[in-house]
Amino acid sequence: MTLNFSSFSKAKVQNVNEHRTKTIAFVCAKKELGTSIAYLKTLYALKEIYKCRLIVFGNSLSKNLYEQCKFIDEHLDIGECNHHLKSTQTKMQVATINSYCCDYLIAPDAKSTFLQFCLATNAKHIICALKFVSLFSLRTKTIPIYAKKVFKNMSYETKLLYFARKINPKLFDKYIPTLDFSKIQLCASSIATQKVQAFFANTLTSYKLESNILDSTLPQQVENSTSRKRLFLVMINPFNINNSHTLPQNAWLDLIAKFSAISYFKVLIATYPKVHRDFMQALLSYDPSLKVLIFQNNNDLQNLIALTKMVHCLISPSTGTTHLAINLKIPTIGLYAEYDKNQWGHRDIHYISIPAPANMLTQEQCENIITQSLQKAIAIYQSYSNLS
Repeated sequence: MTLNFSSFSKAKVQNVNEHRTKTIAFVCAKKELGTSIAYLKTLYALKEIYKCRLIVFGNSLSKNLYEQCKFIDEHLDIGECNHHLKSTQTKMQVATINSYCCDYLIAPDAKSTFLQFCLATNAKHIICALKFVSLFSLRTKTIPIYAKKVFKNMSYETKLLYFARKINPKLFDKYIPTLDFSKIQLCASSIATQKVQAFFANTLTSYKLESNILDSTLPQQVENSTSRKRLFLVMINPFNINNSHTLPQNAWLDLIAKFSAISYFKVLIATYPKVHRDFMQALLSYDPSLKVLIFQNNNDLQNLIALTKMVHCLISPSTGTTHLAINLKIPTIGLYAEYDKNQWGHRDIHYISIPAPANMLTQEQCENIITQSLQKAIAIYQSYSNLS
């Protein structure tokens, strides 16, 4: 009898390869807070379902945001992908990715230039949207997010899960119902937590914070030490970069003033270097006597996480802070355009529809939005009061 050693050897190698821990990498296509938060569910699913070595090729924002995410094995700040394949920066980015010899590379952005960037790497398989450029490579595994109606009204976060599913649909479908996505809730660093504690200790000198305020899953209430009246921390975020459907600045100031006039609301606003000076000037010009809490952040997202965990309610347009509050299970009043709800909305958002861009809203429309915001916030406050 003749033994076929070559067949045995091939079978052995194949068996070893099947049980080897695969390296799955995810390229953060955009340096945006909301988009980076939307990545989290897919990143967690990749790690838990495939038991892989999970690498994130990100940027300074994602690295800051995911600082406490234990399910990411390695996170590299490779900078923003400018997609010019001949540039020195891009060549260095590709070389960095190549050094990890990825089994799968997830490309979450559908732009052709971004797909070409990913195709320039040595990844064995590239999972991406079905586009013209992705048809000409045997390494691509494509998702028809533009070709099938099922994806049309699907949120961006849910679409990304189909990218993870493409690696092994049978295994994915078996385990996805068992995953505990509460584990993607972001946590702040101890340094950031201490900074926020110090902010409240220094700023709310006339208020007493309950001792377990930072340890509770649900935010505790702030108690006035003189009148013993329960106060409700409302974070208002008037800042928005990418979305035209929001309130104009004067209407935001009107909203802040009306919330501040309610005795049981305490308004908190988190600024950052790009907006702080102009906003403070506008606030002082509007009403110098207006008393609101201002947390002047230094662009550190860990501080924003720690601060947001403290509040009872957020009011914000469709922007990254909204997605952060939803991740942290904070009741959120979202000022959204109708077209934005499917892609970037969430079932837990208390929606207020913005009918037009900020520069086209009438005074009556702005007043109606402010009134609705107050009504929804009061309803949230009452639900907390009923629980306490």
